[in-house]
Amino acid sequence: MPPTALGRASAISADGRLSPEEKKALSYARDGRNAYGENDKSSRKAIPRRKRQRARATRRLANQQLPKDVADVPDEQAEAIDRVIGTAKHKHTWHKKPDVRLRDWVSRQRKRRQRQNTR
Repeated sequence: MPPTALGRASAISADGRLSPEEKKALSYARDGRNAYGENDKSSRKAIPRRKRQRARATRRLANQQLPKDVADVPDEQAEAIDRVIGTAKHKHTWHKKPDVRLRDWVSRQRKRRQRQNTR
C-alpha cells in the first residue's frame, strides 16, 4: 500500500477509499489559506492584475530598447537586440506571498480565539 501524507501505510478499505479521518489529514497537509491580510475575494482580482502589470512593464521596457525602424536593422544587429530584449527585466518584480498551510492556519485561529476569550 502506498504511504499517505501521514507517513504511514493507510488503512484503505477494500474498494480503495480513504477514511474520513485520512481525508481530513490529507486536507490539512495539502490545502492552504491566503494569510496576506487583504480580503480573500479581492486577491482573486489583485493577483492577476499585478501579474499583468509586471508583464506590461517588461514589454514596455523591451519596446523602448528597439530601434525606430526595425525592418532596416542588419541580421547580426537584430540578433544582439533579441538577446538584450530577452534579458530585459525590471529590478523589482512582484511575487505572490505563499499561502499558509491549513494546519498552521487552524492552529493560529484557535490560539487567537483563546486569547480573545481570556480577556
